[in-house]
Amino acid sequence: MKHKISIYTLFFLILSGTIFSCSDDDDNNNIKRPVIEENKHNSVNEWIYNEMSKLYLWNDFIPEHGKLNFNTDPYDFFENLLYKYNTSNGDRFSHMDGTHASLPKMALTKSSSNNNLGFDYCLINFSNNEGVYQNSAALVFYVEKSSDAYRKGLRRGCLISEVDGETITKSNWYNVLNNNKTSYEIKFAKNNDLFQKKNLTQKVISTDNPEHSPILLDSTYTVNGHKIGYLVYTSFNMGSLSNREYDVEMANTLTKFKNEGINELVLDLRYNGGGYVQCAKYLASSLVPNRDTKNIFEIKTYNKTIQAELNNLPDNDPEKIKNMYSYFADYVQNDNNKNLASIPRLGDQLNNIYVIGTRFTASASEMTVNTLRPYLEENGKHLYLVGETTVGKNVGSWPIYEDDNKNNPYVLWPIIFRSHNKTYNKSNPELSSAYSKGFNPDIPGDDLDLLYEGLKDFGDQDETLLKIAINHIQGINTPKSFSESKQKVTLGKSSTEIKNGGFIMIDEPHTTSMTLNKN
Repeated sequence: MKHKISIYTLFFLILSGTIFSCSDDDDNNNIKRPVIEENKHNSVNEWIYNEMSKLYLWNDFIPEHGKLNFNTDPYDFFENLLYKYNTSNGDRFSHMDGTHASLPKMALTKSSSNNNLGFDYCLINFSNNEGVYQNSAALVFYVEKSSDAYRKGLRRGCLISEVDGETITKSNWYNVLNNNKTSYEIKFAKNNDLFQKKNLTQKVISTDNPEHSPILLDSTYTVNGHKIGYLVYTSFNMGSLSNREYDVEMANTLTKFKNEGINELVLDLRYNGGGYVQCAKYLASSLVPNRDTKNIFEIKTYNKTIQAELNNLPDNDPEKIKNMYSYFADYVQNDNNKNLASIPRLGDQLNNIYVIGTRFTASASEMTVNTLRPYLEENGKHLYLVGETTVGKNVGSWPIYEDDNKNNPYVLWPIIFRSHNKTYNKSNPELSSAYSKGFNPDIPGDDLDLLYEGLKDFGDQDETLLKIAINHIQGINTPKSFSESKQKVTLGKSSTEIKNGGFIMIDEPHTTSMTLNKN
């Protein structure tokens, strides 16, 4: 029997989670869930089951209907449907939210800064040399220069030990800075001062508008005849659908690099957990050599049922093209296909591209690496990953909810598709999407190498990972350095990951339908 169903009705979202070296109780079980009114679990769970059965990437692993308890809490019911993750296979990333009231705002205007405070951070735990846990802190990744936090002295590498008199712990590290307050009293230490008991306490005011450009810094360096462009990009955030102000800013920044004659690019994505697929496409369109808008940027594949239907369609079928293929672009366009900015052909003059990545680099960032590499290699160029192994998010989803059912306030974010580069071959699809465990660095480096001495600011040529990239451009090997310390550190999750419900990669809103065979 065939059923006609409407899919792709909202946004393509690739949601990324991450796995770090952390303790078992660093799973953020105390992160606040939305308060949800009681409803009839049975009908909601039937809806969850039906949607998952149709669209979930691993729908063949969903338990049989008769073996499930449909009267259980919807969160628990959803979890029971998932393909459990082990060391090599399974689902690390699907989740659900408790309300979709603000979903459009969430999907379109996610900020690169945290809770209006103007900075992002992660949990860091300290142990002694015997491995005995001692204390925790919030490690600041970066601070927006326009924020009150910046004015009050917070900088990259600062360690926050208390918020409003409450000591940072493994369980409260996120919530204490996310209480919807107008201000927070923050106790912090600049760089290595924490270990010397030199703390500062400042009242930091939050802002009404959390939106900031994802371009944190752009600089140009001339080093021994090499003209190097350096771009710190914190999220694939377009701004608004109508103006795409951040995409336009990106195009203008890359045009400036082109006009300045840079021949090497260092793209810093170390804390970039994703964002709009369209932003990634515009970025890659500037960096790909010999750009042709007939060339494939990215390919998506789905569960066995959906993919079989797509495979049966001819290659020139509009539905197949729309749902599987994305191509490079010459212009930044808005939702009405109006040209907003010309995308420069920067990739034609670049020798190589250096992408700085860490354990917090995910989703659209990883997809950018995966999609560009084959084009650079066939043109005799290289894309080098500098730093650490990335998250490993090559699968994605979009939000599913009932807009007309007040008794169902849930939003599902199940994994629905896998992302591939242009080398996709349906007989061996794994080869074009081979980063489920993350990309290993071509040139290793420790982002926190100078934690105890003091992390350098972005753009400082002595900052650990930027220095490694610049040295490699010159043909110089950077010797491994070791921080002197009596403590060991492990990193937990980041504020970027938690506030986004998992790192995200969002495609353009569009609608279509496909016919699915159902037994």
